[in-house]
Amino acid sequence: MKSTLPVTTMLLILTVMVSGHCCLHCSFRPGFGILGMHRCHHGGKWIAHGFSVVNRDLCEKCTCVRNGMQCCHEGVHITHHPHDCHVIQHGCNELAVNIWNHNRICHDGITALLF
Repeated sequence: MKSTLPVTTMLLILTVMVSGHCCLHCSFRPGFGILGMHRCHHGGKWIAHGFSVVNRDLCEKCTCVRNGMQCCHEGVHITHHPHDCHVIQHGCNELAVNIWNHNRICHDGITALLF
């Protein structure tokens, strides 16, 4: 079985490249402040302005911004892969694996979007 280090490294690099940016799948949830301090109410908790909460079950990261929470989907979506590979879900990310051996990760010819 091949190591998943190259895939992990690729995901880390992609994460660093878009860190702090909310990509394509975002929603806005209105919020409100209290006593002149801007905070957001989200999931039964108060979140300070500029802070984020991550929900791994929903694959989203929500950040308290002016007037509410901005929530963005997090994960990797594969848009193109070689004909001898297919896509499987791995947590919030998609992985391309060999169609004959699902333990073998495809490393070449993969195009993906990081959300």
